[in-house]
Amino acid sequence: MVIGLLGGVGSGKSTAAGLFEEIGAEVVDADRLAHEVLRGPAASRKVAERFGPEVLGPDGEVDRRRLGERVFSDRKALEDLEAIVHPPVLEAVRERIRRHRRAAGGLPAPLLVLDVPLLAESPLRGECDAFVFVDAGLAERRSRTAPRGWAPGDLDRREKHQLPIEEKRRLARWVADNSGSIDRLRSEIARIGAEARSMGAHGGIPGRPPGAGKTV
Repeated sequence: MVIGLLGGVGSGKSTAAGLFEEIGAEVVDADRLAHEVLRGPAASRKVAERFGPEVLGPDGEVDRRRLGERVFSDRKALEDLEAIVHPPVLEAVRERIRRHRRAAGGLPAPLLVLDVPLLAESPLRGECDAFVFVDAGLAERRSRTAPRGWAPGDLDRREKHQLPIEEKRRLARWVADNSGSIDRLRSEIARIGAEARSMGAHGGIPGRPPGAGKTV
């Protein structure tokens, strides 16, 4: 089973991914893969050519905070950055999915969980057997993102470039409530994982209808 994580900015998708790892799932962290791409000389050169040398740090590597300030206030700039970073990240994620499906061999296999920003808008959406929507209120998400040092309004600007929250929720088979304690979320992820493994063992999720999300 390939499970995709959805949610608003600051909802805790990466926390949920870590809890899936605790129950034995393999997690693909696309943000980590993007970091690796941006650290490479080819991507750094292309980013500096497009956005100027001021987005590079003293070590010559891309300063992601400076770059983020540029791209999330300019749709065209964001698209240009995606054109540099997305192709190699997309291929890396797809290779992980291919390996996972080959290893399954028709037998029950551990879950593969995709922690991919903008997954609902990505071509990787079609690679997922089901989605988990990680839910948290706006006030809580603002509080969680405050330590990141974003400029005022950054959360709202970033979400304007994403599928609306309610549409993401409708895509999900499961909704994991992350407005409470970590232990509560851990319990929900464990129950989702058990159900997903059971479905995977029986050949996947029949029908996968949009809007089938439910809270466990």
